Amino acid sequence: MTEPTGQPVTDSGVRLSAAIDQLLLAETRELDRDQSDVRRQLADEQTSYLADMTYLAERIRDGADRADEQTIERARTAIDEVVDRHRSRVTALTTTTARLPSLLDQLHDAVTSANGVGNGSRGPHRSPLNSTAVEVLTDIRRTVVDPDADEPQQLHVALAAWRPADVDAAAEKAERWVIDARAIVSPARWTEAARPCPNCGTRHVFVTEDGQRIRKAAIQVNLTEGYAACIAHSCSAWWDRTRFTLLAAALEHEDVPT
Repeated sequence: MTEPTGQPVTDSGVRLSAAIDQLLLAETRELDRDQSDVRRQLADEQTSYLADMTYLAERIRDGADRADEQTIERARTAIDEVVDRHRSRVTALTTTTARLPSLLDQLHDAVTSANGVGNGSRGPHRSPLNSTAVEVLTDIRRTVVDPDADEPQQLHVALAAWRPADVDAAAEKAERWVIDARAIVSPARWTEAARPCPNCGTRHVFVTEDGQRIRKAAIQVNLTEGYAACIAHSCSAWWDRTRFTLLAAALEHEDVPT
């Protein structure tokens, strides 16, 4: 499922350039680590943290018994430092930075990957074509590659050199490519609300996915990005994470505006 951007309107040229950069440039991303040595280090860190906090709590109690404000203040300052250090160490142990191929390269890799997460084209056995990835790449190629060029153009080169006449429309199209590509290579977790949209009243819509027509609830909730949206064609209702309480009330009573 594609996603609404929910982004503020900015200059179309800037939006177009940003979208093309997201398609062409390599990405740096923090990845979760879950290894036995990391779990051991986390346990040691937690033990040390609890020991420090226990000691400092005793210092505060001791200072209170003696009415020693200076001791209490020093202990409280030390607690702040211990908490900050503990958070930094946990973050360093549980995340690592990975450099990923460009979004366009990930799309190419996803073409022959059944699950859309890449690496499917390598090796002697190929998975079925990812039709959604093919559709996005085909749309990009038809839009940016000059069919009358003297020599065949590489897609990366053609996209980088793309100078559309209608920048507004091009920015929208390029942003849609980015959204669709990310949905393919990093699928979001979705759930849905089986209640009518409080904005348009639509309960269900029919959509086409992988060539099949299926019925979905109008209100779709993206758990990964933290937003909800109505996917009815005539509706543009959208709620970010801070408005989930309002949405819940609207779905419960069906009388709260978006």
